[in-house]
Amino acid sequence: MQSYIDELDTGILPFVDYEGYDDRYPTLSVQSFPAEFYDEIRHASRMLFQIFYKATKVFQQAPDEFALNMDMPENLIPYLHRGNPLGLPTWLSRFDFVLDTQGRLRMVEINADTPCFLIESYYANEVGARYFDKEHPNEGARD
Repeated sequence: MQSYIDELDTGILPFVDYEGYDDRYPTLSVQSFPAEFYDEIRHASRMLFQIFYKATKVFQQAPDEFALNMDMPENLIPYLHRGNPLGLPTWLSRFDFVLDTQGRLRMVEINADTPCFLIESYYANEVGARYFDKEHPNEGARD
């Protein structure tokens, strides 16, 4: 079945087909929401980032034993104490949200310091929006 995924340039987004996986990446379907919903996501992201920022400071200032007790892998602890010139807990991050069965917004993960999210957010969304004749949700942000 043809989809917008077939229009993605694998030179830009090389991880469309994974060996051993039945489904292609990203999703085949598209959903549109009112502008207010995107504002809600932006607001939730700002609030969650503040929590993430505070939690990161606790981990950075606590003794290594604290991180170990919180099940942080021991080999990551030296990186925990490295500073970021921006003063932030991450260089690059994105919260991933889902809607629960009651239609409430839930954050399921933070993709932090993974540059592929830029390609997903800007390039793949742009191709998908064009294919489905929808407004690109990140219009102008790629530049």
